[in-house]
Amino acid sequence: MKIILLSFFLLISSLTFAQKEITAESIYQEAKQLYEKEKYDSAFLLMKQAAQKDYILAQTGLAYMYEKGIGIKKNYPKAFKWNHKAAKQNNANAQYNLALMYSHGRGVKKDNTKALEWYEKAAKQGFVAAQHNLSNMYYNGTGTEKDYTKAIKWSQKAAKQGNANAQYNLAMMYQDGEGIEKDDTKAAEWYLKAAKQGDVDAQYNIVMLYADGIGITKDYIEAIKWYRKAAEQGDIDAQYNIGFMYEHGQGVEKDSKEALKWYLKAAENGNANAQYSLGEIYEYGEEITKDYTEAIKWYQRAAEQDYAIAQNSLGYIYAHGQGVKEDFKKAVKWYLKAAKQGNTNAQYNLAIMYEEGKGVIKSDTKAAEWYLKAAEQENADAQYNLALMYEEGKGVIKSDTKAAEWYLKAAEQGDVDAQYNIAMMYEDGQGVKKDYKEAIKWYRKAAQQGDADATEALMRLSYDD
Repeated sequence: MKIILLSFFLLISSLTFAQKEITAESIYQEAKQLYEKEKYDSAFLLMKQAAQKDYILAQTGLAYMYEKGIGIKKNYPKAFKWNHKAAKQNNANAQYNLALMYSHGRGVKKDNTKALEWYEKAAKQGFVAAQHNLSNMYYNGTGTEKDYTKAIKWSQKAAKQGNANAQYNLAMMYQDGEGIEKDDTKAAEWYLKAAKQGDVDAQYNIVMLYADGIGITKDYIEAIKWYRKAAEQGDIDAQYNIGFMYEHGQGVEKDSKEALKWYLKAAENGNANAQYSLGEIYEYGEEITKDYTEAIKWYQRAAEQDYAIAQNSLGYIYAHGQGVKEDFKKAVKWYLKAAKQGNTNAQYNLAIMYEEGKGVIKSDTKAAEWYLKAAEQENADAQYNLALMYEEGKGVIKSDTKAAEWYLKAAEQGDVDAQYNIAMMYEDGQGVKKDYKEAIKWYRKAAQQGDADATEALMRLSYDD
């Protein structure tokens, strides 16, 4: 009899427990329905009731409502509390959310070590977003020591579950050979998977691989396809590059209207390359009507972003009064900005301004300084002018040796005047040891470029022989 009574009480207890569970679930389901109908206040009250009955899904739902301020005033500490309750019951979603809260310091003191701990718990249950974030933490050494092996492990797990961010990161690791053997084929494979899911960075990177045939068969048609996809999603660099491809007919038929369209999109989004390209298109007017006003507008925008090439172009326009009133001071201003950034053409142009005293106080010394900077960057015109200054002793101590040195450098780059001058120096033994063979060699090179004086010199030397 006692045994029967005991069994009866156990049965009643289990039924009561089941009823309690069913009640909690039904309350939660009702709360969900109210939430879907956007009756957030009522949904919150029922969600709280179910959560208080220790119903895990209700606890995570309640945490979410507290975190986002849905049906109740936003309250991070309470969101943390309910996530913590569900997380301790091994709910992967709550563990992930708890990690996020530790990571960002929401409702709890920021603690990357704790974030790592909870991400790992969720990741081990296959929660893909946790696997991705955990990979990032190991990769960057956040909350732990850097560990590329673990970063790759978790990135692979998330990538295999279809997480586009993880696929992109894994591709980068294979491409850079960080923590794993470099493998361009695998990099291309994972970039392509992420790209197909709409990851704009992956779409941009797969283009580079298709264009150069790295890890994948070179294919300009595929490259342009992915550029277009990235560009249409607003990737500024892709917009510029697709414009460049249409302008130059790379992988597509040359189309100035398409080039202009994509350059314009990128330029309006602040891409300095595109702004400069628009400036060039409008300045030279090869495919469209020349328009200096538009050219100046776009050069100016790029120049204001410290884009040195545009600064030099803007300086040139002001120096030569193209579409604007000639303004040497403005020309010098923009040349100087570009020259200080190491732009060799600007350095050369600035040297001319100093030599001629345009927009600045005339100074041969300053001119020589800027010619030297440009000459050291293999600017042949600057090398020639610097040689002249050494030969004449303008702004520098006169030196035939230095003059010969710079004439030779310019001559080797094909500067016809430098070729003629170095030939004369070899013929006369000026700054160099007299050498008729070298003289003839350089006269011949200049003559081949149509220099009449060099041709005459060759005939004279032949006659002398």
